[in-house]
Formats: sequence, structure tokens, C-alpha cells
Amino acid sequence: MLAAVLSDAARISDLDVAVLLCPEAAESLKQDLLACSASPLNPHLRQPFLNSLVSAADDRDAVLLIAPESEGCLLQLCRELRAAGHRVLLPPTGTVAVCSDKLVCADALSDAGLPVVTTVEPTNALLATLPSSVVLKPRFGCGCEGIRRCQREELDGWLNAAIGASSEFVAQPYCEGDWFSIAFIGCGSQAAPLILPLAEQYIRWTKTGPLYCGGRVPACVPSIMHEQARSIATAVASVIPPVDGYLGIDLFLATGSGALQIMEVNPRLCTSYTGYRKLTDDNLLSRILQRHRDTAMAWKPTAVEFTTSAAVVD
Repeated sequence: MLAAVLSDAARISDLDVAVLLCPEAAESLKQDLLACSASPLNPHLRQPFLNSLVSAADDRDAVLLIAPESEGCLLQLCRELRAAGHRVLLPPTGTVAVCSDKLVCADALSDAGLPVVTTVEPTNALLATLPSSVVLKPRFGCGCEGIRRCQREELDGWLNAAIGASSEFVAQPYCEGDWFSIAFIGCGSQAAPLILPLAEQYIRWTKTGPLYCGGRVPACVPSIMHEQARSIATAVASVIPPVDGYLGIDLFLATGSGALQIMEVNPRLCTSYTGYRKLTDDNLLSRILQRHRDTAMAWKPTAVEFTTSAAVVD
């Protein structure tokens, strides 16, 4: 995804980009960055990363964070940068905080009357409200990491042994169905966000948990499903407004149901960005920078598929 963003940045003639990587990402992404002729990597990786990031942002007009919600990482970086007076291309800090917590986010959207997959803290009392097969996932997780499917009774011993740990997880009912996502880009506090087309997600369950394999955009479903997804996205934006940056909504359609439900909301760039950028000759990064808010997006007539690999970069 980072390589895709940098490829789009290279198409903006007056944009000067500097890349700062945390130590964990530096080695794994170095070759991808060199392949797309990114700016030289910041040399100060041996300093505490957060301090380096805030310092590096001092001579920049904006910061685009690509980071997970796990362990509060995205939220902490967002707070520190904004506290230092920097423009961060993310939704408002309150939106990032709500979306980073799957339980709080589900409650907020459910309280607003939106269709949300039942999401509870895995206590004995609340698990009793779910069917026998459940999905257990980290409350502050990202992607498919740490997610597993199990029978409700399997959790009894875990709950007794993991005193207090249940608050770090959420449980949702497991059922067969299809996964989708829809995203929008913030266009400022005085304008409605730009809603992107509905996308399919390619997810399959393995012995260790779900595996995300990319997707297809636009989704090959009846037009009524596209309309339903846009309606949900509009409603979500009224509850947790994006204003700035990119926000992705994961949706689920249970087998035999005609109603999409919200699985979770991601307040950051998602892998779907790599698919959307292939579906248009427009520059999505330019949109995130709010350079062309008054012109409509033009989408290509044929669907495109994308993977989780940087191979999607032009």
C-alpha cells in the first residue's frame, strides 16, 4: 500500500515527499520503496520513532500515516502529531479513537440505529446472547490478526483462566456469508465526504483464522446492494465524520439475507486503496490532499481485482 501511495505521489508534480519508517517496517519495505523511486528514507530510525516522526513533520505541510490500530498505535501517533500542531491526513482524533475500539465503535453505530453485526465483550453473560459458533477478535486489532473461530463452550475455560483479559477482545456471531467494504475520503468540515464504490473482499477461513486475499471493485452485486452500501456509508459519516483522510467500512452479508451489516470501521488507509486507484485515471492521493474537491470522480467501466501485494502498483 505504501508503494501505491508513493507511486501516486510521483504523479503530482509539485509534491515533495519524505518517507519515515518505523524500525519494524524499514527492512520489509525497503526494496519496494527503492523500486518505485521514493525519496530517501529518513536516517534517524535509531531515535525513538515517535520523536523522529514529530520532528520530521516540522517542515512538512501534512502527514499521511499508514499504521495499524493495534495497541493504540495509530491513535497515539495521531494525537502526538496533532498536539504538535501538524496536519494529519486522518479523520478527527475522536473518530480515530472510536473506530480503533471495535466495541465502542459497534455501540456508537448501533445506538445511532445503523445495522451492525452483534459485537459484545466475551463474558459468560453476553456470550449467552450469541449462537453456538462465535468469532473472537482483538478489541484493538487490525486486519485478520489474532482472529479465531470457536464454539461458545470452548471459551468457558478461557474466560475462567484469563481474568480481565476478556476486556481486550470482542465476540461476534459466526455465520456463512460474503464480505464487502466501502470507503470514503474526507473533503473538509463543510462538505460531504467522497464515497467510493462498493468493493468485494476475498476472505477465506483457514485452520488458524480468516485470511484476507484482496478483492474486486466494484462489487459484482445487484445495484440495490450498491445503493444500500452508499446509504450505510452516508449514515456512518454522520455519526463519525471523516473530515480528513481515508476511512473504510467493512460490511457483511449473511447467506440468505438481503441486508448488509457493518462489521467494523477502519479510520485509515486500507488495502482497497490499491484497487480503487486502478479503477480510475484520477489520482486518489490528490483527493486525500483535498486538491480537487469540486470535481466528480470518473470511474472506469470494468471491474478490477487487487491483492494484498505491492504488485498492484503500476
